[in-house]
Amino acid sequence: MVLYRPGSNLLATVDQDRHLYFYADGKNQNRHGWMFHNANVTAAAWSPSGARFASGAADTNIIIWSDFKDYKDESRITISEAHAGGVDHVGWWDENTLISVGVDRSVRIWNIPPLS
Repeated sequence: MVLYRPGSNLLATVDQDRHLYFYADGKNQNRHGWMFHNANVTAAAWSPSGARFASGAADTNIIIWSDFKDYKDESRITISEAHAGGVDHVGWWDENTLISVGVDRSVRIWNIPPLS
């Protein structure tokens, strides 16, 4: 999966080996990739402004990423056990509202704290 960040030159790639990579101007920004999911990443989406990136996986979790300069671990938010059986889709309603659909066929709306 390849997703372009709105209004910028940054793109994200997600692979079946649980890795997320971010590229700017064709250069890999995190060479080793982020691997914080425990199973295949099955869904991903940029927020409307591109300030956040959400990933969902078969491990039932959703992770919200927001630091695309220093790639600090403490900048991410994890929603554990978001969907029984795994996450099928994530999408942003607005900058602080994430919608997800799971293998459990439920739709959930998540209020994400504003960025400071």
